[in-house]
Amino acid sequence: MLKRMSSHRTRLRGKYHDNEHFQRAWSKYGESAFEFSVIEFCPEEILSWKEEDWISKYKVTDQNFGYNLTTGGENPKHSEETKRIIAICSTGRKHSQDTCQKISKARKGIVFSVEHKKKLSDAAKARGITKATRIKMIQSGKAKRIALKAIIGI
Repeated sequence: MLKRMSSHRTRLRGKYHDNEHFQRAWSKYGESAFEFSVIEFCPEEILSWKEEDWISKYKVTDQNFGYNLTTGGENPKHSEETKRIIAICSTGRKHSQDTCQKISKARKGIVFSVEHKKKLSDAAKARGITKATRIKMIQSGKAKRIALKAIIGI
């Protein structure tokens, strides 16, 4: 726990903390405006549960009350606000060619169940196919393969 608090302070002092909201407040108000303290001692077995409990009780994932980005614990969950920010920042982001190859390699051999394939199909149908996508499919020959599969019944 002391290591964790020390890590927060080091990154905040160095102006490279991963929590931008916390870093900005620290830089604006100064170190003296913040206090790191232990609010409860408990056995390590229930530490994650207690962390989640305290974060929930004081609503510190809400930027009006605190600086936590997650709900804490062993399997922390991002707050809705953090999810929204991540989504905005990720929109339009392109993976590098190297990353695409790694993702492709990692996914090779994955077999989807019939139910999962149906869900994917339904979702794609609900989205529809844009004119630009149709053109790309025609140019790549994918449209022909899809039509052929439909005719053959694969």
